Amino acid sequence: MYVVLKTDEEKASNTKVEVPELVPITAEEHLEYSLAERRRNFRKNREKRVAEMTKESEAEHTVNLSPLHGGSALTFTELVLPTHTNHMGNTFGGQIMAWMVKGAKTVVWLHLRMSCAPKDGADDGRPPLGVGGVDRLQVEQLKDAFLQPVSVDTVHFKAPSRLGDRVLVTASVTRVFPSSIEVKVRVTSNSASTQDVPMEVNEGYMNFAVMRGPFHEPLTRHVTDVVPGTMEQDQEYRKAIARQDFREFRRMDGKRSQPSFESSCHQFSVDFDPESEKAQQVAVQCLSCILCLNDNATLRWERLITTTEGVEAWVEFGLRNTSSVSRLKVKATIKRSPSDCFRLLKDANSRMEFDVNCTEAEVILCCRNSADLVRMVMAPPPNDTSPTKRPKQELLVLRAYEEKPDQNVFILCSRSVRSDKRFPPRDDLQRTEVLPSGYIMEATSESSECTNLTFLGQFSQALFDMVQPHAMETVRRFKELLEKPSNESGGYAGAS
Repeated sequence: MYVVLKTDEEKASNTKVEVPELVPITAEEHLEYSLAERRRNFRKNREKRVAEMTKESEAEHTVNLSPLHGGSALTFTELVLPTHTNHMGNTFGGQIMAWMVKGAKTVVWLHLRMSCAPKDGADDGRPPLGVGGVDRLQVEQLKDAFLQPVSVDTVHFKAPSRLGDRVLVTASVTRVFPSSIEVKVRVTSNSASTQDVPMEVNEGYMNFAVMRGPFHEPLTRHVTDVVPGTMEQDQEYRKAIARQDFREFRRMDGKRSQPSFESSCHQFSVDFDPESEKAQQVAVQCLSCILCLNDNATLRWERLITTTEGVEAWVEFGLRNTSSVSRLKVKATIKRSPSDCFRLLKDANSRMEFDVNCTEAEVILCCRNSADLVRMVMAPPPNDTSPTKRPKQELLVLRAYEEKPDQNVFILCSRSVRSDKRFPPRDDLQRTEVLPSGYIMEATSESSECTNLTFLGQFSQALFDMVQPHAMETVRRFKELLEKPSNESGGYAGAS
């Protein structure tokens, strides 16, 4: 997590820093966007939930303030050297984290040594069994043991440390659970110049499991629990069970929030209000996404076999990987100007003349000068030989376009939006989705009256299975419609 800080000018003017809203584009971004909102809600409600869980566990907990067996703890000091800092002289956050992990692991090993049963069977005053109700850990079992990180919980960076500071790391085992050991780590810093009161840098909780051997045999349940020796230790001990319950709740909720691809239709759409500023922002980002997708060198494309002259098609490598969006690319050279191609694509009423899968298309709302809202119905063509009968699917898309006549470049793209109150889905149709998809039209190097057309599509799997087999035929029809003279039967009257 990062925060935005004001500049000196903004502080003087007492203005609020405005952070632009992020509009997710790709399928992966949509998933992370929805999970990020959940994580934010967890962070906001964490202290309240932990406090409630702590109160619930207080009735079951008996305070044992025996100073003889206090929780395992250690403290060590590190000096911030030039290699530990960035160009501003602040200590790297990763370096602070490395020191925290070092302290946490060391204190766990210290606790493991203290937890081992005496070889002579003498009573050392500690619980006779491990936290899992089994025999205590033996010294011999530590020979091949190792620590496996389980989780890092709520590490808060509160202040920076700088070059030359003395950093004090304090780590203590707060509680041992049957499957993990929780450690609290606190980092403070003393300034090298002033030697003033230590400043708290950060604190957090880390969890480790004790394993042994190449087969990762779990040993954590053999470890004895800590016995609080002070009021502060007892407070951390009681809160630890609440933190553990909260981590488990968060983990299970995170699993439930992972949508399957087949049921994630709503994951690709963005909420849409034609009257808001967000409509224009979505349109601009949609155009930007198409250009970035066209220039993306990291995507791996596989060429499809084609017999259509002048038309080539590719699908993204890993076509059947339904954990991600399915992408399609088609290229063609058309003997018409880019502006003619753009006019035909923009004319929604003409869509059915060349699109094999489109049975209905209408502009239902104009959004300013460079965007409109379009409703389309997609269906398999009558001659579809696929053994799977696919139902008709409805699309509600925001269509954005950009015209650059001086450069002979035109872009038309669309993406699914959600506006169920104003434009609810039809009862007899299944609403499907597309991520930013569209056409880039630019003049060829040989002639301004000849167009290189590139179509880039990002579909849900169900729509991809319907569209992909007929994509080249759609582009062939589009090419044929434009290249026929307008005075001939079947020619496009809108061509210049």
